[in-house]
Amino acid sequence: MKVLPFSFGLFTFCGVWRPLSWSTGWKKVIYDFYSIFVVSCLYSYGLMEFADTIRSLDEISEFINASFMLVSVINTSCKTANLLIKRDQLIELLSILDNNLCRSRSGHEDLIQAECGRRVKINFLFFFCIVETAVMTSTVSSIFENIPERTLPFRVWVPYYNNSELAYWCLYLQQVIVGHGFQSTIAIGNDTLVAGMMLLTCAQLQILKHRQENLPRVLEEIRKEQNLDDNTLQRQLLNEIIYHHKTILKFATTANDLFSTIIFIQYAISCYVLCISVYRVAQMEVTNPEYPFTVFYLLCMTTQIFYFCWYGNEVILESSSIGESLYQMTWTDLNTSVQKDLIMIMNRTTHPIVFTSGKIIILSVESFKGIMKLSYTAFNVLQQT
Repeated sequence: MKVLPFSFGLFTFCGVWRPLSWSTGWKKVIYDFYSIFVVSCLYSYGLMEFADTIRSLDEISEFINASFMLVSVINTSCKTANLLIKRDQLIELLSILDNNLCRSRSGHEDLIQAECGRRVKINFLFFFCIVETAVMTSTVSSIFENIPERTLPFRVWVPYYNNSELAYWCLYLQQVIVGHGFQSTIAIGNDTLVAGMMLLTCAQLQILKHRQENLPRVLEEIRKEQNLDDNTLQRQLLNEIIYHHKTILKFATTANDLFSTIIFIQYAISCYVLCISVYRVAQMEVTNPEYPFTVFYLLCMTTQIFYFCWYGNEVILESSSIGESLYQMTWTDLNTSVQKDLIMIMNRTTHPIVFTSGKIIILSVESFKGIMKLSYTAFNVLQQT
């Protein structure tokens, strides 16, 4: 995909996003088999962790250790299912940005698009480094701790394990490569994709504001080049602004519908994992081999939910400032009917664009503060228990 290539590149590597050019032929067949294999391994690993968690319900400490990674597997499984089921809708959503209204038309708009791409890349690299550091920390620790003892990195219930070398290595590689490596990679792609959607929305809103502010200037330039009726020309330019605004609203609403449920699951799981991770860190010695992984894992989960809330807050601020940008233009040069339409646009921007978690929680800085407070409260209750 031309839009957000880093996220879609990870999806392609993990077998959950077939490139659009591979819609027919032998490449499609091979990739479909690869997807089935990866998804089957991921879901079977999740079922084995779920079974082990059910067996650990009698002891609170055992349940905490068993469910620590299970919630992440459930989260990744939901993200994978969402990508596979809503693939066509996601392609249609991104095609919205290919229309003429959303393309840049000037050097300033090129700079806005370039800045958006730069921020997407920085966010991706930062989150990728954090998550993969956690994965490498866990893997290296596992090599020295688990392989000599012939134990598995994570607790699972396996009905067919018979203590043979082949069975052990099959399970070990499933946990390290598919259950841990691919799971984390899919999570990176999905979370940076959602944050990228929010950044793309912000970029389009900035382009819209630029066009609004420069409407009188563009009007004057066109007057010099073309012999058109002034009222007709003003109406034409204003209609473009209105349609562009409606296109941005459609893009943001559709993106929110596609990912709102996944964000809600992430939101709920982040609250739980933050609480459990802090609890585990408080109970561990610094010399414990699992200590570095737990700290990095805590950082990953915090960054995930922070991305959603921070960029959701940016969308709110950008969409709220659309009306304010109208004051930056020399609107007195426009005719009365156009001025009245500008007032209608200002009235619409009193209701900002919001991304939500499950249609319940508005993603903003305040919601991030709320989840941190909730996690700390849950940690205190767990500590006392």
